[in-house]
Amino acid sequence: MEWLQYVTLGFAPGLFWWAWLRCKDRYEPEPLHLVARAFVLGALTPALVLAVRPTLEALLPVEFTTRRLLLDAFLVTALVEEAVKLCAMVLAIGRHRELDEPLDGVVYGGAAALGFASIETVLFVAAHQAPALALQRGFTTGLVHLACSGAIGWQVARLRLRCDLREFARLLLVGMASVALHGTYDALLLSERGLVALLLVLPVTLAAFGALVRHASHESRERMAAGRASRAARAPQHLAHSNSKVIASTEAAASATAISVTPVASELVRAVAPVGSTAKRVMR
Repeated sequence: MEWLQYVTLGFAPGLFWWAWLRCKDRYEPEPLHLVARAFVLGALTPALVLAVRPTLEALLPVEFTTRRLLLDAFLVTALVEEAVKLCAMVLAIGRHRELDEPLDGVVYGGAAALGFASIETVLFVAAHQAPALALQRGFTTGLVHLACSGAIGWQVARLRLRCDLREFARLLLVGMASVALHGTYDALLLSERGLVALLLVLPVTLAAFGALVRHASHESRERMAAGRASRAARAPQHLAHSNSKVIASTEAAASATAISVTPVASELVRAVAPVGSTAKRVMR
């Protein structure tokens, strides 16, 4: 029963923020089963982190110095976690036609992050046997995961819509910025400066993510409006083309009818001509 309680508490914040994401995706909501796929794959990735973390920690300096702390926070934790969440998103939706708007990347990247954060929270709550940690992490660390992976997902969607070197370079920049924010947050927590992380890094991260969501919504709305305008512009041309085809078909049918009628009329004239001659002789 304790594990059921831990799982319920651990997943509750993630599902709450998932519902929030769904509300933001109001112009062209993504299929629920695809978002759920990203969430589930994200929830599987902590197992991969737990598998590779001991190997990576063995490469760190033995002494617990500032250098070790920074390497642990930025490389072993932030970089690895953002990489596995990105893999979960790409596996879930990377080649699917539904990834057709910038905001879609935020939704799928955020869903993968929330799945990851939910399992992480379950493990923390179970390890410390502290149910209150679920609420605490759901509104702190879970939001850092959401913001960082949502930003990377946004740029992945932009790269898929416009695959060129500039967008790829932007993806690298957004990825490095996300790892930097994530790593800074973890480094402050590891160095027992958690108050700075909560009062400085977390608000900055959330403010940037909120601005990103608004910008992505604006981008998606503009793309939808441009698509509707393009379809509306093509509609009269298509109608005119259809009308011209109908007129051409009608003219061709009329010509064929005229051609087929002409021999019949000639035959009728030849058949009637002898009757006319006989009638004239009788009248004489």
